[in-house]
Amino acid sequence: MSNSGNVEEFRPERDSSVLGRVLVALGAPQGQKAQTVDALPAYLESASDGIRHSFVRVYVSNRGVHIEDKGLIQIMEQRPARYLDALAELIRSVTDIELWRGDGSIRFRDDALSVLDLV
Repeated sequence: MSNSGNVEEFRPERDSSVLGRVLVALGAPQGQKAQTVDALPAYLESASDGIRHSFVRVYVSNRGVHIEDKGLIQIMEQRPARYLDALAELIRSVTDIELWRGDGSIRFRDDALSVLDLV
């Protein structure tokens, strides 16, 4: 994890290229195509709870920003609303933590970090 000012970001400390390859193998787009993605990978609909948990864990560790003074995790994405709605519902179903969907953002209590084994 690195700290940029007052916001803590979750980032891989090493082997980030390996993580990127794993994400692409799991259906995540790479390069410019990433800007056009409007749905989560289809396999998540029928995936086991363990796979869904792992997906959310990796997503939050990659995209989540810890706002410590507010006790929140925030994910900011320039994605279509249906993508963010689906992502929010997936996070909610895996963590059972209340979350808030804003314009281009998802916020939830940092209690989710322990549910996701990130602390």
